[in-house]
Amino acid sequence: LGFGSAGGNVTCVAVDVLPDIAPVVRMPAPEASFDFYMGRETRVPVVVALHNPNKNLSWGSEGLPVGAHLAHTAEDLPALDTACASAPCSHRGRDVVWKPAYNQGGLSARVCVQAETPEVTGCEAPGQARYSEVCFTVRAFRCVYALAREQHLQEIASLFHTDWLNVYSMNPTVTAPDRVMYAEQVLNVGHLYNVVPGDTLSKISTRFGTSIEHLLMVNADVQPDTLFAGDELCVIPDTCSAAVGGIPS
Repeated sequence: LGFGSAGGNVTCVAVDVLPDIAPVVRMPAPEASFDFYMGRETRVPVVVALHNPNKNLSWGSEGLPVGAHLAHTAEDLPALDTACASAPCSHRGRDVVWKPAYNQGGLSARVCVQAETPEVTGCEAPGQARYSEVCFTVRAFRCVYALAREQHLQEIASLFHTDWLNVYSMNPTVTAPDRVMYAEQVLNVGHLYNVVPGDTLSKISTRFGTSIEHLLMVNADVQPDTLFAGDELCVIPDTCSAAVGGIPS
C-alpha cells in the first residue's frame, strides 16, 4: 500500500494477513493417563493456544465419569506465548475436576475435551476446522481412599461396609487408631486379589466372607458376567464369615 500526496514522499506499508488457525491443544498429551484417589479432588488442566486473543472460545467434553466436571482453570496462564509458529498467541484453559466417590474404585474413563471458536472471521484456511480436541484416560485407584479433613477410621470403615479394626489392620503406619487422621492421608481399605481360573464372583465372595453386591461396590469397573483370570479385584474380607478352608491349595 502506498500513501502520500502528489509530488511528495510515498510511504509503503506491507500488510501480512495471518491465517486464523484453529485452537491448538498444548496440554495434556493425547491419550495420556491420570490416576485419582477416592476421596481426593484432583484436577487435570487442559490448555490450548489461540492465535487470535480477541476470539471467544467455547468448551465441551465427553465421557466424564459421574461426579467429574469441567471448571475454570485453577492456575494463572501466561497471556502470550511466543512459541507459536507464526505469531504470539494467548492461552486459554479449563480443568477436568474429579473427586472419585467411595464406590468408584477401579473405574476408568476415556475423556475428550473440545475447544471451539464459534465465530468465523473470513481469515480461516479453506475447510479448516474451528475446534481442537484432546482425549485422555482418568482412573481411580481401587482399595485406597484419601481422607478428608478430620475423618476417623470409623467413618471410613462405615463407607466401605466394614469395621475400623479391619481398616486399622491394613494400615500399619497408623499407630493410634483413635487419633484424627491428617487431610489427604491415604488408607488401604481392602486387599488386592488376582482372579484365578475358575473364579466367579460368587466363589470369591464366599471365600472372603463378603457378598457379590459388595464386590461390585468396591470394583466399579467389574461386571458380574465379565470376570477373567488375571483381573485385579479389591476385596474387603469379613474373617468371621469367610468360608473355612477357603484358601485354594
